[in-house]
Amino acid sequence: MTLRKWIGLLGVVLLIPASTQAQGDTDCPQIIQTAFVLTTANCDVLERNQACYGHLVLDAEPQAGYPNFSFDAPGDVVNVVEVKSLRLSAMDENTGAWGVAMIKIQADLEQATPQDVTFLMFGNITLDNATQLLPVTAISEANIRSEPSTISPILETLATGDVVTASGRLADSSWLRVLVPGQPDQAGWVFVELVSAGADIATLPIVDPANFVETPSGPQYGPMQAFYFQTGTDDAGCPEAPNSGLLIQTPEGVAEVTILTNEVDIQLSGTAYLQAQAGGEMAVNVVEGSAQVTSNGTTRTAVAGTSVSVPMSENLVPSDVPSSPEPYDENNMQSLPTNMLDRPVTVPPPLEIQPGIPLDGEWQFAWGVEDMTCPDGTVISFEGVGLNSVTIQDSGASLILSIGEFTRMAEGQYRRIYTDDTGNLHRDTLQVEGPDLISGEAVIEFTELDCTLTAPFNLLLLRRPS
Repeated sequence: MTLRKWIGLLGVVLLIPASTQAQGDTDCPQIIQTAFVLTTANCDVLERNQACYGHLVLDAEPQAGYPNFSFDAPGDVVNVVEVKSLRLSAMDENTGAWGVAMIKIQADLEQATPQDVTFLMFGNITLDNATQLLPVTAISEANIRSEPSTISPILETLATGDVVTASGRLADSSWLRVLVPGQPDQAGWVFVELVSAGADIATLPIVDPANFVETPSGPQYGPMQAFYFQTGTDDAGCPEAPNSGLLIQTPEGVAEVTILTNEVDIQLSGTAYLQAQAGGEMAVNVVEGSAQVTSNGTTRTAVAGTSVSVPMSENLVPSDVPSSPEPYDENNMQSLPTNMLDRPVTVPPPLEIQPGIPLDGEWQFAWGVEDMTCPDGTVISFEGVGLNSVTIQDSGASLILSIGEFTRMAEGQYRRIYTDDTGNLHRDTLQVEGPDLISGEAVIEFTELDCTLTAPFNLLLLRRPS
């Protein structure tokens, strides 16, 4: 007897056979509709730092130390700290197979932020948690300290039976680095004899506290905030289906969220569609908002309607710097299920980019040197000098910035000459390296010092006007 379920979605009541995926006559549009409708129903109550089995997850591997892990059927929900890897099904019209999973993480959001970062995975995609995690239980009252020392400040005190997540250890395994409860962007240290581990702590990476600079316990990624992934390509199967990939959306009103994927740092504010192939490239397609993409010391910015690509090695790590942003492929953006996200958005058309002209928006200004020395020994400091941001508009023969107007000298080259309030003469030159990046050079004649210095600077696009 065939089981059937009534599911209401967007005001439409659909009658869907529960055995749809086993039918051989199922076509691509029906597979897609079924997968998304069931995922919406199955994952409706997903909470922070949880993963939900939406439709046909082929394989789910737990982290060590979680013997009760179960992620086998639609509607199953697990804590993301338990997940080591997920592999979803590619499109198969013969069996009705096509995978969907949804994840919500806190990432580096404040604990009080009511919404989460949403991941929506679909099609032929494999995702591996990049952070080795292990549950540990306090066997007596235990202090989480800022450093692996009994005299360092206490960050939190655990009661007997409290469970926390360990993400590293000292070389001699005497102390474990653990996530501070409720603060996934902060880590501390607990003495190993005060806790019991769910698996061999030797599986945790060795951490040297002396190498960390940002905090005593170092920069720390929360569960599933750092991961590796790869996807199929050009495998939609029908116009109703998106190509395999990963949609990521940050909460509205949040400045930016840090995601480390395939060892590429992405500062995202908005919605992005990611794809990656080993030995190929990872593409960050921005649907709304902006994303700063950094690898090998170079940062480029993608805004809505554009894409930044990073070449990938066979091991899914960056083999080169990110590309300049380009209009994304409109065909590749078809049928993205953005209506399933917390904040439904419309996929915009590709953004038009003109050679030699930067995009309007908010830009970050930075000097390329901290100080320079005149021949008489006078040190001129450039640290903190200049505007934090500028607004750029193209007006034909010039660029108008909040710091002044630059005259076009050639395609992508602009210049201005002026005298400041103290009588120093400035000759500033701009070179548009891409729609998101401008390099510059300021030649300054300090009249009272009989000194001329040439200081480099750059401008990086942060976001476009909303």
